[in-house]
Amino acid sequence: MAKIKKTNAMRELDKLNIAYDITTYAWDPEHLDASHASESIGMNASTVYKTLVLKGDKTGLLVACIPAKEKIDLKKTRSY
Repeated sequence: MAKIKKTNAMRELDKLNIAYDITTYAWDPEHLDASHASESIGMNASTVYKTLVLKGDKTGLLVACIPAKEKIDLKKTRSY
């Protein structure tokens, strides 16, 4: 099995000593959403979270971890 490259989210979990599982699947460039990913690995979307990184003109970076089926209201992120 090939070594999996750690994401920034994984590195942060490691720093905090938080356990997590890594599950891989054959991704489809036409379906990059978290709901499709959860279906591909046989998990209910309500148990899967996605990590979004936003970069604002004035605010810098904002990292959000939200349920797979949820969306970010970009207007609300302006206060950060």
